[in-house]
Amino acid sequence: MMKPYDTVFDFLSAEFKKAEVPFVLIAGFAVNYYKVARQTGDIDLMIAVQDFEKAAEILRKGQYKQTFKNETFAWFEDSPIYRIGIDTLFVAPETLQSMISEGTKAVIAGAEVIVPSLQHLIALKLHSIKSNTRRELIDLIDVYYLVRAHGINVYADDFKQLCETYANKEIYQKIVNAVQEKGQ
Repeated sequence: MMKPYDTVFDFLSAEFKKAEVPFVLIAGFAVNYYKVARQTGDIDLMIAVQDFEKAAEILRKGQYKQTFKNETFAWFEDSPIYRIGIDTLFVAPETLQSMISEGTKAVIAGAEVIVPSLQHLIALKLHSIKSNTRRELIDLIDVYYLVRAHGINVYADDFKQLCETYANKEIYQKIVNAVQEKGQ
């Protein structure tokens, strides 16, 4: 067992850096970074697919237990040390590098991490909606509040194109309808 860090974010930041495993913090904590209050029950990390075994070894040292893995992601249940689960999403190295280079350095619970740019975060949420209908409501809510909090014009061609590229026209229309109902 390794000596615990003050927070899980300290652990992830330090140990992944030591092992040269870059990551981007996505999902709930990234949404929170962008000033949208969102409860989350786990930490979601984007890593390069070839770094999974190194990442899994680091997480095992933090007493995380892998409970699921397929070709795109893996779940690790709560560590008795840090008491929060971790999900890892696998992407191509070029995708991760793009997310890192366009992302933002953020301090979460005292540790420095990278969060995706606002546009990338919205694209991730849209892709999640498209590929997992069970996530549609929570991710639509996240997109709506991100749009609202940052004054994004949902009628602009670039936003419409983002929605249609990563989701579809129906999802775009749901976002527009939500904005119209709330009077933005």
